[in-house]
Amino acid sequence: IYRWELDYPIPLDLPAEAAIEHVYQHLYLSQGNDAYARMYGFSSSEDFTTLYLKDVHVSSSAKNLDFIRAWIANNYSIRNAESEEIDTKGEQRYFLNSVISFTENEHIIGGWGTQIDVTELRTAQQALLQAEQERVAQLEDYNQQLRSREHWLEATALAANALVSYPTLEAALNEALRTIGETVGCDRVVIIQHIDAEAGTGFARGLYEWNSQHAFPQLATEHIDFPWRAMGVEDWLIQGRAGEVSGGVLEELPEPFRSIQAELDVQATYTVPIFVAGQFWGVLGIDYCCEPKRLITAERGIFKKIASCIGIASERQGT
Repeated sequence: IYRWELDYPIPLDLPAEAAIEHVYQHLYLSQGNDAYARMYGFSSSEDFTTLYLKDVHVSSSAKNLDFIRAWIANNYSIRNAESEEIDTKGEQRYFLNSVISFTENEHIIGGWGTQIDVTELRTAQQALLQAEQERVAQLEDYNQQLRSREHWLEATALAANALVSYPTLEAALNEALRTIGETVGCDRVVIIQHIDAEAGTGFARGLYEWNSQHAFPQLATEHIDFPWRAMGVEDWLIQGRAGEVSGGVLEELPEPFRSIQAELDVQATYTVPIFVAGQFWGVLGIDYCCEPKRLITAERGIFKKIASCIGIASERQGT
């Protein structure tokens, strides 16, 4: 239980917004019992000191503003209105307030109030709400992964169909790359053959390419060769021979390959190994120019399936 007073009385005919400002400027808590004092961090009512409302109410709280506005609208009387406050230790508290006022000469001069501490209840409710929100977010993320997986599986089926439907390997590969790029939302798909050399780690030769409107064509006029080691990606060759996907977002790429990709506006790039007749043949390159896309495990697996289809088509053509 507490008593509140005002530095200056509030005229009963004062407009609501002006009255709210007046309350926050001049209302103070002058007296309280032991239970009330402990709510604010005092040992007892004997240690209680005058507290202005503006010093204990959370200033940014819409709940507090609604509480004061409703109190004024109801002739400065209210029951079980919740407030968000700060105790003397700076910790947030939640209280249920019932307030009555005294009137003298058409002015509010002070009043009494009762307060119930519901901090523990509100904290538990907020924890439950946060847990529920996190669960909903996780469920949406899982559903998004399912939708994405279905989309990528569709891309695999379409690409595989293109590889067996066209009479020549070149036409089949070009159609497969277009299907992959447009279905999975990347910006460049390229087939790169690995060429062994007597010295070093050999080099890569770009043979086929599809690109979106957001990517610069690299194989517009002729094949492009580049040595793995000179680009700083010789480890990718080792990983490819082991059947692993390489690459990542731009800042994770090694130099000078990273600078080359930055000039092409690539934000993420990956290479997926292609095997023909059980032998490492080259890689399927995938570029993202609109976002720093990170491939999840399922997406890497689906790209491997697509690369396997390309290898099978090449082997069939050779046969």
